[in-house]
Amino acid sequence: MMTKTLAESVFVAGIVFLICYIFHAGRAKALNERPGWAWVMAGLCVLLFASTIYLWRHLGGAAPSGNPDGAWVYPVVQYVIGFLGGMVLLTVGLLRVVADGRRGELQTDDVLTAAIEGISEGLIYFDADDRLVLVNGKVAEMYPLARDVFVPGASYETCLRAGVAKGQWGPEAGGDVEAWIQRRLAHHFNPKGPVEFNMSDGRIIRVEERKTRDGGIVGIRADITDLRQARQEIEAQRDELEKLNAQKDRFFAIIAHDLKSPFAGLLQFSEILATQTSSMNAKNVAEYGAMVHRAAEQAYELLEDLLDWSRLQLDRMEYEPAPMDAAQAIMMCLSRFSPLASAKQITFKNDADLKYRVHADARMIDTVLRNLIDNAIKFTPDNGVITIRAGETEGFGFIEVADTGIGMTRKKLENLFHLDQKHSTRGTRGETGTGFGLLLCKELVEKLGGHLQVESTEGQGSSIRFTLPIHQN
Repeated sequence: MMTKTLAESVFVAGIVFLICYIFHAGRAKALNERPGWAWVMAGLCVLLFASTIYLWRHLGGAAPSGNPDGAWVYPVVQYVIGFLGGMVLLTVGLLRVVADGRRGELQTDDVLTAAIEGISEGLIYFDADDRLVLVNGKVAEMYPLARDVFVPGASYETCLRAGVAKGQWGPEAGGDVEAWIQRRLAHHFNPKGPVEFNMSDGRIIRVEERKTRDGGIVGIRADITDLRQARQEIEAQRDELEKLNAQKDRFFAIIAHDLKSPFAGLLQFSEILATQTSSMNAKNVAEYGAMVHRAAEQAYELLEDLLDWSRLQLDRMEYEPAPMDAAQAIMMCLSRFSPLASAKQITFKNDADLKYRVHADARMIDTVLRNLIDNAIKFTPDNGVITIRAGETEGFGFIEVADTGIGMTRKKLENLFHLDQKHSTRGTRGETGTGFGLLLCKELVEKLGGHLQVESTEGQGSSIRFTLPIHQN
């Protein structure tokens, strides 16, 4: 009874392994896809089925018919053959399992190596004894002059000093080499965040090192040159946007506030003329009429300047450079401002001696001269002198407007062409201004290919000179 139970148990075990073998073999996509365990299970199946047959026939007393005396021989031979076959299959299976395991380890190493070589950053690893264990090809690309210093087993200090000797890295010109090496060693053994290094070829390398659990140090090297340039471009664009935004605010402030000043005078004087004409003599009416005209003229000129400047910013300024007589343009502008200068007993001194015609847009030059002479009158006290000079210098024609006015401080001179800085000053008779005219003059002159320069001393006066291309015959 016990023998029968044992035989049934062995038979059931054989069935189980046979099912496992069939299942495993069915999942395999090809014969050579990890067949080791299939061979092992096949061998176990043969061993178990051979044992079952032996137990049933030999221990149960069964024998082949017609040969009762040799009844034990046949089951034993059958069992031995099954046992040997099962052992062969089992041995082959175990050898295949070992081979598959080794092949899997090699494949894992290949995948890991490919992954390390495939990353875009340089990877370097030193063990707990500070010996170089691993370095990928990206490090050699980053440090072409020091590609042969990364020898397995070399210490970090050895690599560091070899790189300094080859000129791949090191302190800035004139720096202490040994102090630089000691700082790098201190950071290597006690990393505290990333550090950046400027290479001799202009590249910027970021180095970030961390300690591993076993005491080693893994380092990442990344070329951040393009990233730094992109960041600088973004910062420059941000600064430019902030500047443009400030200019926009100032521009709207001029429109909202300063443009109202001439209109306020225009409304006031016109109201007097409209309501009190009957009580005024002809002289008073003429005076108020002149005031109305001047206020309207100021409003128109300011509005025209604003429109010109806005067109310049949008690059929609239409201009037609042509040969023109700068001396004649100066005479016409002085004639226009003669009554205003006479009201303050200011003397015009015209020293223009420009023998050649300049190549410029007449309307633009008129706008520049109008603003410069108007400012000179505004900031020159009574009985002052305004001198206009013109001539040639270094292949260009120049026009200069100099006055004996109140001048400007150094700080105001530095911010003169910054629209975001409010630097308008009242004239010697309380004349209002926007501080906007000079900026427009500078941009108009540069649009014509010239250059505008301002010199001023507080309490002594100002001199503004601009150049223009001479017309080539």
